Amino acid sequence: MANKYYDSLGVAYTQAEINRKRSEAYLKKYDGKPHPTCEETGVPAQCSSHIISQSRCKELRIVELIWNPENFFPATHEVNSRWEANDKTLRNYNKYMQVVKKFDPETYHKRTLA
Repeated sequence: MANKYYDSLGVAYTQAEINRKRSEAYLKKYDGKPHPTCEETGVPAQCSSHIISQSRCKELRIVELIWNPENFFPATHEVNSRWEANDKTLRNYNKYMQVVKKFDPETYHKRTLA
């Protein structure tokens, strides 16, 4: 039996359903562009960086954030790593932190103390 992950209303999703919804959200946010521009550097993005990680969304039982465009942005691998490392020199750091504050106050508190 496939693992199930839950949203804030208690609806269960399989990983395949999450992947499909996430892909649809990427296409919509990036207007179908295969290589959107990194929000931080202006060069072609290599990935989408989730502000609240996908694993944390599952842990918090708010998987709908995985495909919520407010929770991801086009990034290079370096920018994604810098965000994960809580690099406060990122140009949009405060913008990303507002998303964390809104959806994951515990992580927001931890990041502000670091």
